[in-house]
Amino acid sequence: MKFQTTRFGELDVDESRAIRFPLGIPGFPKAQRFVLLEYRDHIKWLQSLDNADLAFIVTDPFAFFPDYSFVVDDETERFLEVSDPASVVVLVILTVGQNEVTANLKAPIVINSSAFVGVQVLVDDDRYAFKTAFPKPKE
Repeated sequence: MKFQTTRFGELDVDESRAIRFPLGIPGFPKAQRFVLLEYRDHIKWLQSLDNADLAFIVTDPFAFFPDYSFVVDDETERFLEVSDPASVVVLVILTVGQNEVTANLKAPIVINSSAFVGVQVLVDDDRYAFKTAFPKPKE
């Protein structure tokens, strides 16, 4: 399937590999189909296939926050149709500000990479915030 985006131009997407977010992403309930695009060094783009203007910068939080942990509850596992825990992928949305980059560790995105279904969850843990300073790259 060909899809025109405002950020990346035309994408040729295998529609069977689109990640479905049946509940949308909070704030974007109509954006329910996304594709992950490689960017660099653990950083990816989560591009909406329902809104050409909508793309999130995401990353594997464990690559940058080694002590990050939370439990995916049974209800979320059922919703995501998880049969193999190895198929679960966790990403966090990055926000690029003028002077800093922050990671949303409070509301990670959890994806079943086998079933291509995802959801953004809220972590009930005061150690994590919606805006956590992202580590600066080592020079």
